[in-house]
Amino acid sequence: MMLGTDATILRPEDCAPLAEATALWYRLISPDRHKDQDCHFSMTVTFSYKGSRTITVTHNGYLAGAWSAPANTFTSALTLLLRRICQQILDECAYTDETDIDLQHHRMMIRQELLTRLPAWHLQDLIPKPLLPT
Repeated sequence: MMLGTDATILRPEDCAPLAEATALWYRLISPDRHKDQDCHFSMTVTFSYKGSRTITVTHNGYLAGAWSAPANTFTSALTLLLRRICQQILDECAYTDETDIDLQHHRMMIRQELLTRLPAWHLQDLIPKPLLPT
């Protein structure tokens, strides 16, 4: 994710990849089982005495489970959040016990769409490596 310095105010385009990733996540889970909390991700900033601040990225999910992680900068928080959402999509798409053919196809389509976006988001390392022959 390419952002300005951490001192700059976040621009709408800085959050565009997050908006795209959360839309993919919602499209992935909406036809299947999910709870409203699965559709929300947050980044909070707590300002404390002596000018210190704490940035926390959180997802209070049911499907992917709840998680919370600290970040040192706004830029790292946005990158962390984008990475976690993308990983959740890949993990959910890897669910193999699905018997509904339409849902299997839906998962494959969302996965492929995500894989085409990862390089633009500088998250190529999330692209699964093909299994090498032994």
